[in-house]
Amino acid sequence: MPLQSDDDSFRSFASLETLQQRAKILAEIRTFFHQQQYWEVETPLLSSESVIDEHLEPFCVPMNDRDGTNRYLQTSPELAMKRLLASGADRIYQICKAFRKEEQGTLHNPEFTMLEWYACGETDQQQIDFTEKLIQHLFAQARQTLPARFLRLTYEEAFRETLGVSIFDLDVNQLQELARSHHISFSEPNNQLNKTCEDAAQSERDNWLNLLLTEKVEPFLKKQQAVFLYNYPASQAALAKLSGTDPRVAKRFELYLNGIEICNGYDELIDADELESRCHEQNRLRQTNGSQALPQPKRFLAAMKNGLPPCSGVALGIDRLMMLLLGCKSIKEVLTFPHEQA
Repeated sequence: MPLQSDDDSFRSFASLETLQQRAKILAEIRTFFHQQQYWEVETPLLSSESVIDEHLEPFCVPMNDRDGTNRYLQTSPELAMKRLLASGADRIYQICKAFRKEEQGTLHNPEFTMLEWYACGETDQQQIDFTEKLIQHLFAQARQTLPARFLRLTYEEAFRETLGVSIFDLDVNQLQELARSHHISFSEPNNQLNKTCEDAAQSERDNWLNLLLTEKVEPFLKKQQAVFLYNYPASQAALAKLSGTDPRVAKRFELYLNGIEICNGYDELIDADELESRCHEQNRLRQTNGSQALPQPKRFLAAMKNGLPPCSGVALGIDRLMMLLLGCKSIKEVLTFPHEQA
């Protein structure tokens, strides 16, 4: 019998029963991917390269090795997995820890579990089909019911359905007026004084789009229970291909379950020169927002130039999925030791 103590702070936040259920779901995910001819890979969590994104802040780990190069805890295993694709891998997946600074709350923990997968020769629309098949399977195993067919809406259709406007036709001032007409407001987005007019306009436009999405579109999506939102604005998909018919649109999708964003998928960008340009642009935006520039991902760029095959990929938040599968209200309830207990 374990020793008794008045101090319970050492105990897991999640119950042992929940953690056992979590283990079974992880095993089921691995079985599903193996049956779909994917194979599991492991890539470094600590790397000299990190995804460069205006909105993602990695943990930097100073090193004392010979080259003195800092390492970064990965915000996603994306770069290393794509290097494997460029090396000849075809259908790969990974379940791993990922780390993002300044992300904590009901749906966030700075350290979280990511399921990420890639398939060569498949498009974002094929990955939407695959993702729905995976989610339907896991919910059926958990004896929970989802709609037989998930709703699929473009970003434009979702805004038109909820706000009655063609969102891609609106500039910043019109978006502000639209928000005010629905009694939505917030303090001015990040300080724009150090930005060029063009930078400020695009960043502010995306801020207003995200606010309208949160306040008006996501409550509508929640009522639909399971919805794929796709064809996002190009400014919000740094590593996705652009649409062949509309340069304002990127081949990106997200899945919402009960109003909670579960995964993010791309028809992946494979043009190395375009990627290098976007990395510079993202670093420029980071600096105008007061964040440090991140090193150019030289090994990843070399892999791209060697030849990244046409492919699509998806990143899925395991903790959020577990929360929904197990009927919890916070991801803390499915974690052994959340950030404040770690």
